[in-house]
Amino acid sequence: MFIAGCSIDDQVLLAKVTWLENASGTGTAMAVESFGFHVSTFPIDRGLTVGVTRRVYFFPGEASSLQRDWRDFVAADHRLRPTDERPPPGAAPVAVLAASAALEVQAGSLGGAIRLGLGKQATLLLPSDGSTAVIIRCNDRGDSPSFALSEILP
Repeated sequence: MFIAGCSIDDQVLLAKVTWLENASGTGTAMAVESFGFHVSTFPIDRGLTVGVTRRVYFFPGEASSLQRDWRDFVAADHRLRPTDERPPPGAAPVAVLAASAALEVQAGSLGGAIRLGLGKQATLLLPSDGSTAVIIRCNDRGDSPSFALSEILP
C-alpha cells in the first residue's frame, strides 16, 4: 500500500500540521510533516519538495512588537505548546527549520537551489533595523522547541 501526502503551506491532504505558541505571546510556529509533495509559497522557503519533509515555520507573536529589556527576554520561558491560534492571514514566517529526505527545488527570497538526498537547513530572515532579537532552541531528542521574537530596548 502506498500513501502519499500533499501540503501547500498549512493546507494539507494526508499530511500533519501542528500549530504552536509560547506563553509570552512572542512566538508562534507551524510544524508540517509531509510524505509526498510539499509546496511552500512563503517567501523565505518558496519551493517544492518531493519526498519526506518536516518543516517548522516560525512567526512573530502578538507581543513581538513590544519593546523589552534583553535580560527579561532571555530569561523568559519560550517553550512552544500546542494551540488553536494562528498568525494573521498573510503573515510571513521569519525563520524556518527544515529536515528532508527528498528532491527539493527552492526559489525563496534568499536565492534558489536544487537538492537531492538527506538534508537539514535553517533559514532566518530579520528586519535590518538592528533591534530585533530571536531565540530558537531545539534538539534531536524530541524535547519541546522554544521560539521567541521581540524588539529589544536600546
